Amino acid sequence: MIDSQCIMFVIDSTLRNPLDIAPVSKDFFEVISKDEYKDKLFLFLANKQDLEGAMSAKEVIDAYRMNELPINKDNWHIQETSAVTGAGLYEALEWIVDTLAKRG
Repeated sequence: MIDSQCIMFVIDSTLRNPLDIAPVSKDFFEVISKDEYKDKLFLFLANKQDLEGAMSAKEVIDAYRMNELPINKDNWHIQETSAVTGAGLYEALEWIVDTLAKRG
């Protein structure tokens, strides 16, 4: 069992081809469906927001079918980020801290 409270997935927001998206989406569902992860938080970083044509968080949610994830909506969050500029990274980590604090 993983001894962590949050699992992060970094998503390349510039990938729009369904053939590129499908295997990643499948991986999300496989990991999240495991019993050992049922109480974990999931943070999705919609990365590469600094590049032209990057999907917004809403577009990523739709493309990866994230509204169908088999977990409580309060246990996951998506944050638009750029590893190059650092945009959104503070907000992403703040979500983890705030959500864990609410759990007690």
